[in-house]
Amino acid sequence: MTQREFILKYGEVEVQFEGYYKFTFTFGGITKDGESLTVDIGGGSDDIYRLSIKANEYYKIKDLGVYILGYKLWLNDDESKDDGYELVEG
Repeated sequence: MTQREFILKYGEVEVQFEGYYKFTFTFGGITKDGESLTVDIGGGSDDIYRLSIKANEYYKIKDLGVYILGYKLWLNDDESKDDGYELVEG
């Protein structure tokens, strides 16, 4: 899936900060279809420092879109909808 396709499909989903590791911020939320969505936002040290977030706030994915690296989507009552982590192409 391309960055544009991902934003068109999931851009309105609100996500909340869950963690940070090596220039990658992880956010989680629920889609309108009730699926859990985890999305990684990140980049190099020259880019990612521009991303300003607060731990207890919700953000629409489309507002974080410039930095999307990949995602995982699954049903709440299922182990995993997708086989694994999906990269988002630039």
